[in-house]
Amino acid sequence: MAAQLVLAAACLVMLGWYFHWPRVLQVNPAWAPMQFNTALGFLLIAVGMLLESRPLLRRAAGALLILMGSATLWQYAFATDLGIDELFMQHYLQTRTSHPGRMAPNTAAGFVLMGIAFLPGALSRWQRLLAAPAASLTLGLAALALAGYATNMTFAYGWRAMTSMAVHTAALFLLTSTALLTTQYRHSKKRPETLIQWQTATIIPAVVFVLLALQLPHIRGQELLQLDAAQADAELLTNRLETRMKLYGLRLPLDPDGSRLLADEIRFFTDKKNYHFNLLQDGVPLAGNYTGHWTALAEHPVYQDTHQLTVQLFNTEEHNNLFIGNFYFSLVVSGFIAALCVWLLRLNHTRMQAQAMLEASHNRLNVMFETSQHGLALLDPALNIQKKNPALDAISQAPAATNLHDLIHPALDSLQLDTLLQEPQFTLATRLAGTSVEITVSQLGLGGERLLTCKDLSMREQAEKASEKDSLIEQTLNATGSYLCLCDEAGEIFISNKPFDRAVGTDVADAGIRIVDYIQPEHRASFNTQFRQALDITGEPLSLDCQLRIDGRWIWCSCRITGNATNNSQQKLVTVNFQSIEEKRALIDQLESTIEQLSKANADVEQFAYIASHDLKSPLVGIKNLSEWLIEDYHDKLDEDGQNNLNLIRKRCDRMTLLLDDLLLYSRAGTRPLEPTSFSVNELARDLCQLHDCAEFTHITGDDVTLYSDRRALDIVLRNVISNAIKHNPRTDKQIRIHIQTGDFCTIEVEDNGPGVEPAYYDTIFQPFKTLKPRDQVEGSGMGLAITAKAIKRLHGRVSVNKSDLGGLKITLDVPPMTEQQHEQ
Repeated sequence: MAAQLVLAAACLVMLGWYFHWPRVLQVNPAWAPMQFNTALGFLLIAVGMLLESRPLLRRAAGALLILMGSATLWQYAFATDLGIDELFMQHYLQTRTSHPGRMAPNTAAGFVLMGIAFLPGALSRWQRLLAAPAASLTLGLAALALAGYATNMTFAYGWRAMTSMAVHTAALFLLTSTALLTTQYRHSKKRPETLIQWQTATIIPAVVFVLLALQLPHIRGQELLQLDAAQADAELLTNRLETRMKLYGLRLPLDPDGSRLLADEIRFFTDKKNYHFNLLQDGVPLAGNYTGHWTALAEHPVYQDTHQLTVQLFNTEEHNNLFIGNFYFSLVVSGFIAALCVWLLRLNHTRMQAQAMLEASHNRLNVMFETSQHGLALLDPALNIQKKNPALDAISQAPAATNLHDLIHPALDSLQLDTLLQEPQFTLATRLAGTSVEITVSQLGLGGERLLTCKDLSMREQAEKASEKDSLIEQTLNATGSYLCLCDEAGEIFISNKPFDRAVGTDVADAGIRIVDYIQPEHRASFNTQFRQALDITGEPLSLDCQLRIDGRWIWCSCRITGNATNNSQQKLVTVNFQSIEEKRALIDQLESTIEQLSKANADVEQFAYIASHDLKSPLVGIKNLSEWLIEDYHDKLDEDGQNNLNLIRKRCDRMTLLLDDLLLYSRAGTRPLEPTSFSVNELARDLCQLHDCAEFTHITGDDVTLYSDRRALDIVLRNVISNAIKHNPRTDKQIRIHIQTGDFCTIEVEDNGPGVEPAYYDTIFQPFKTLKPRDQVEGSGMGLAITAKAIKRLHGRVSVNKSDLGGLKITLDVPPMTEQQHEQ
């Protein structure tokens, strides 16, 4: 909300400079306006506050604020002009402005401090400690300026003769610094060890500025009293001058009304220059003491040299002993108060730490009390049972027992029990519900309370086995290589294995640390979401990838979060298992990079084939046309060899054109987007047979299959297979059989009675430009089956080759129905 308000105010002021809105710029005609660069700075502050989740951009805004404020302070310090004051706007309001367009030095200091507050990172302790005092100092500057406007103390918002801070500049600084301090407080409150650091870094500058601001009304009251006294002295001095002039018959040179003019001059210095007067003795001219607080103003001689009137004035604005004394006194007092506040905060922090540790210990004891396999009970001084765990009822088989005597065998009389109770701790064996048990009673402190422990002796051997089993389980958990921990509902680590403790460098279960403190800040939100969901979904692990701080650096881990409730209590616990995937992620990144490079290389090859096929066609067409023209124009002049050579050129051009067309088709087969539709495979096969004039010797058998796939891609596959069966079969009694059947795949078998292919060449025939016969014997590009293999792969199918029962080659195509996911891919 604060960021939106600051953004709106900054934009409004910038528009005010463009459209000449003095009321927006000054608020009051006697006050300093907010400069255009100041509004630009607040625009950067608003952007930085809105980009809290984008640390890099937020720091960039902070760096720009520091640069802008530092450049302005440099101009003031070294009396230079860097040309930035009116870089964006020609300023036409210069009330309380030393340089047109230049922001006040305290405003520039505020921007530097706000930029420092934007720079801190998420985990850097020193940067966090810088952010809090920077925002607190900005808050103090703003509060001091607003107090100066409220009390009319100009030195609180304007330093000497330099530009003054505008009142709405102070208000916006107050708003933004308060918002930043509130945000930092919320973050620090989540980590108790950093809360005291935030409080200490914030309170010291705040106390200093608050005490200084409290001095302003008193100082202003003293100044008003001095001004009233100065005006009274001016009236008295005027009357004395007039009386003395009349008494001696004197007048000022060349001006009979000189005494009145002198009185007006005195009033001017009283009202405008803030001077205080002292009246001197007649005839005793006194020179000014420039090393002290007195300054000689003027001397008005009369005709007689023996009568001179000298007036000395005291400048309350430049030499105010009262203000200086109060200033240093406030600094000393604020130092003592700040030290007292720090001491009180440290005491409170120590108390809160002790309370948190006590509460954590109490929670652990409750869990241990409820989950212990031994019977436990708390006894008051009268030996009444105040609290007991479920295991005690299970061992004693006496859920109605309310006193120690209900658990002791009747053979032990009360006198013997009284004797035992005088001991701080005693142990006795007894029988409860036919079971031998061991009861131990121990004193707790001086209040008379006792702790009762009941052990089932018949289960000691089982307990030893269970202890050995627990030891083996612990050893196994420590040897897994995973970082394991058990957390309570608040995320505090309850139990952790040794690899986790070694990785973080401490026994986290004893330190009372929350698991989220070891998660990378950018991943904490998603981790907390999964953690809360695990509390509601018991037994079902939730997974996410996040970075864990191990040995001082961030390591990528696969995290499994599982919620489970203890058997004997209502408390929910969460198991968190971290498995390092740093090497896996490195391999995945390397694989993705390799895939990207391979995809780029394939794209380059396909693009090259596409361009080459187009660029090479043009000279081929020219050569073919030229050979045809030679045959047409010179066929009667060419002998038989010449005509045969020209026909050979034409055939070679046709073959090259076919090769380029197939090359173009091959390049497009892997890049053209698929357009699946439902169509009949049998109808497609019949159409292709009609196209190749082979319907008379082609037999189509099998199911009438309707397939959802890309018809055009399957058309290319079948067309090349059928063309290959016709082209490479020299027999006059050609036979082609196409068998179609359905199942998980649509299977299409194309057989012929041609010469076939040796099994050694089954893989070779699918390679580009591969032919098993010279091209002078069989015209072809050698790309047909290569195009078939690429297109069938595009359809997520497969192709295989075998010997046909007809004596030739059998090519089997398996084409799966296309899914919506494959279509989207």
